[in-house]
Amino acid sequence: PDPQNPADGEPIFPTSVEVYDPVLDTVIITSVENNSGINTASSGLYQIYPNPFNQEVRISYELSNRARIKLQVMNLLGQEVCTLVDEEKSAGFYELTWDGTNKYGQQMASGIYFCKLIINNEWSESKKLILQR
Repeated sequence: PDPQNPADGEPIFPTSVEVYDPVLDTVIITSVENNSGINTASSGLYQIYPNPFNQEVRISYELSNRARIKLQVMNLLGQEVCTLVDEEKSAGFYELTWDGTNKYGQQMASGIYFCKLIINNEWSESKKLILQR
C-alpha cells in the first residue's frame, strides 16, 4: 500500500525531510509532517533561555490538550541524559529549569545537548542546548 494514499482505513505514515550532516556523519531529520491529530501550532517547546548556559537553563513548553508527555535531555548520540518530566499534564503553559546534571545527579560536561518533548508517544520536538562550563 502507498503510505501517502491509504486504502481501507490504513494509517498515513509521516513523511520527513532528511539532511546528511558530514560533521556528525549522520542523517538528521529536519522536519516531519504531522498526522497525529496533535495541534502543533499551540503545542511544543518555546525558546530555551539562556542558551548557551552555564549553571541552569529555563525550558518552557505548551500543550493544547491534556496529554501524556515526556521531556528529556539527550546527548549528541541520542542517549538519554535525564528525564525532566514523564507524566500526564493538562493543557497549559509550563516552565522548568535544568541544572546541567544527568539522571544520577552528576554534572555534565560542556557540549551540545538536545531537549526533546514527546507528546502521547506520537509527536516530538527537539531544541538544541549548549552547556558551557
